[in-house]
Amino acid sequence: MRRFLLFFITLVIVLYLGLSWFFASIVIDYRPQEEARDAEWAAIYAPEWDVPVSETVEIISGNNILIADVYDNPVDNDCAVMIVHGLGGERALVRQYGTLFWELGCDVMSYDFAPRNNDVFLTYGYTEKDDLENVLTWFGEYTELPTSSIGIWAESYGAATALQMLPQQSDVAWVIADSSYASMSSILNEQAIAQFGEGIRVMLPGAFFMIEQRADFTIDDVSPVDAISDVTVPILLIHSQSDELINPANSQAIYDAANPVTTRLVFTDWGSAHTQSYYDDKAAYSAIIYEFLREFAPAFGNQSSIEQGS
Repeated sequence: MRRFLLFFITLVIVLYLGLSWFFASIVIDYRPQEEARDAEWAAIYAPEWDVPVSETVEIISGNNILIADVYDNPVDNDCAVMIVHGLGGERALVRQYGTLFWELGCDVMSYDFAPRNNDVFLTYGYTEKDDLENVLTWFGEYTELPTSSIGIWAESYGAATALQMLPQQSDVAWVIADSSYASMSSILNEQAIAQFGEGIRVMLPGAFFMIEQRADFTIDDVSPVDAISDVTVPILLIHSQSDELINPANSQAIYDAANPVTTRLVFTDWGSAHTQSYYDDKAAYSAIIYEFLREFAPAFGNQSSIEQGS
């Protein structure tokens, strides 16, 4: 009987650890998109913005090589904008959002936040924020602009990464964070329960342990809601009220922790899915962006041309 009990306990432990490893892999294993998809995504968004890529470059960030598309604006109003996509996205997303800032006379760039052909783990902004900082530095040198003349628009995973970077780069012009999560622990709990039901709670401690051991970071340190508590950079938080992937309560939590003097929170109410607010109502979304810029960064780009054209 004792042998059977010992065998049973050992089996349970092995199964628990195995399942914990499996769930950890779902969370942190990076599966790069096929490079051929770049052209497909560019074609999808080309009708949104027909400005050709000025240059595609490789940016060295530590041991990583990041691929970026840069769009040099001939108007040259001494402003620049970085667009940071979410998990599963591509740098070609610039074609959906680039027009918002191109019309201000700003240079625009977007990069693939995860390196190609490298063994990396997804850390939900913990290491990605360092890549973003390095790309920001590179873009400032490329455009010959100070960081204070560069804004960042980011969505979802990218938005959480941008917010976590701010304590390291507190002099950017502004950050627009669309559909961010408040912390890694909150989004993992939400997604795990949504996909596997309440019973998955018993597996989360083991999965979290495996994540931290394999990817060498602490989940509690991945927290946009904590990162922005002492930040004075102008921040616009946007979230669809009907977002079923990342609960809009995440942006509310970030706003509650942020500096109320320099932060705005807008919930879109036109029924959009996750990160689809701009796609569903470009005029309303653009108005939110430009109102924020007029209030918090009135000297950023040529906003008078937008007002006259509205």
